[in-house]
Amino acid sequence: MKNLILGLLCLLPLYSIAQKHDLSKANTGYVYTNTDSIYGRLTVDMKSNTIWVKREKSLINLTAKQVKKAVYFNENGEIKMLAGGHWGTYTKSFLFEILVDGDLPLLYREGLKFDPYDETSYPPYFVQRKGAIFSLGNKKEILKILGDHKSTISFVKNNKLKLKDKNDFIKLFSFANGQSGADFRSIAIEEE
Repeated sequence: MKNLILGLLCLLPLYSIAQKHDLSKANTGYVYTNTDSIYGRLTVDMKSNTIWVKREKSLINLTAKQVKKAVYFNENGEIKMLAGGHWGTYTKSFLFEILVDGDLPLLYREGLKFDPYDETSYPPYFVQRKGAIFSLGNKKEILKILGDHKSTISFVKNNKLKLKDKNDFIKLFSFANGQSGADFRSIAIEEE
């Protein structure tokens, strides 16, 4: 009896958390960790950088540090992808929307702050390299990260990409990730 009461007391916080996150609006998908892939109904909480996965009778809470990638259908039936990772040398992990997947994924997250007192405004575009995430700054920096390949520079000029617009970033990184022979593994990204 004592174990039953103790078990119920341990489940009580999970029940209140589950009530806080409306799992009826969860989306079907997969979460990939370093060791497992988990299928279920996903509820993403970008504010707390967590993903809740409801599987049959269990509820799993995964932090951004545990999430390698998540793929799910949103309420409009569109495929959405998220990546988890730490930002530069900062150890706290965050969830990011994957705009373009590939060897050098383009990630997006508006309003990201290191801590509540951080007043710096960071650009919403990031790249992921070996689990670490780096913010993208100006056009020159972006082209350096992409390797300053002549074909990439020509693509930017020919398509009049301004690299301020989300669609321009998607076009550029789709092009760069689709280049045959593009090898982003050797690109050095300076830590911030």
